[in-house]
Amino acid sequence: MAEVSSDSLALKSESPLWLAAMVFGLMAAFWPVVSDLVSHIVTHPWARGAMVFPLLVWIAVRAEGANAGLERRWVLRLALPIALAIELVAVAGDVVRLGRVALVLAVAASLFGTGRAGLLTLSLTIWLIPLPSAIAEILSPSLESTWVQIAASPISGVSFAAGPDGLMLSTEEGGRMVLVPAAGGLALAYALAGLAWFQGLMRRLPMHRLMGRSAIAALFSLPIHLGVIGLATIMLSLSPMSSAAQRLLEHGPWLIVVLAGLVLAVRERVPNTAGETI
Repeated sequence: MAEVSSDSLALKSESPLWLAAMVFGLMAAFWPVVSDLVSHIVTHPWARGAMVFPLLVWIAVRAEGANAGLERRWVLRLALPIALAIELVAVAGDVVRLGRVALVLAVAASLFGTGRAGLLTLSLTIWLIPLPSAIAEILSPSLESTWVQIAASPISGVSFAAGPDGLMLSTEEGGRMVLVPAAGGLALAYALAGLAWFQGLMRRLPMHRLMGRSAIAALFSLPIHLGVIGLATIMLSLSPMSSAAQRLLEHGPWLIVVLAGLVLAVRERVPNTAGETI
């Protein structure tokens, strides 16, 4: 009987077809959670920064390559049933968003258990899900009020007041713009911290430097968010058409995250074991 070498088995488990099967298997098993997550991202612009992180996780995992370590099948046998149980409880209890924790656990366990990535690299999977609304809105409405006071105070003809959907900015000409509670800037800070974490992983930085880099990136969200609100407020004051200002306010932050993530994906890509660029 012909023997099958360990190298051939490893090659088979690392093939693109095997990876595709794993991805589709996880999507099928966690479809209620994945469907709810996609719906949430489509409905809430402030959450769309999460769209770039599947690509970044894939790049980070590919970059680690052979350094990831040995396969740990017992992790799969332990973690996947726990993840599926969490999903079942979440769906049955009509709290599907709780199942996002199970999705991240399943993805991380699959990659760690098959020896594709180490724990530090897999910490990036946290950013596969957007910042929870309860956290994004935790400082509302005081956070939005602070932003608007800073951005709108130098601009004449713009007033603001609390409204049913958030903080309402208005002009004497009838322009309207709403700053929703979740758009206070915490989601942007969270996403930028994730981008910095990815860059640090690609540069093989130790944990303390990863944390410091991410904290600095989160602080950079302050002037960026203020700039977006300020520019939207200027647009509102100059034009009776408030829709453009509202679109900038809603879509500016997540577009910044996605574009910055794509730039990092190109800059930080590394050669794989075959000498090709990933």
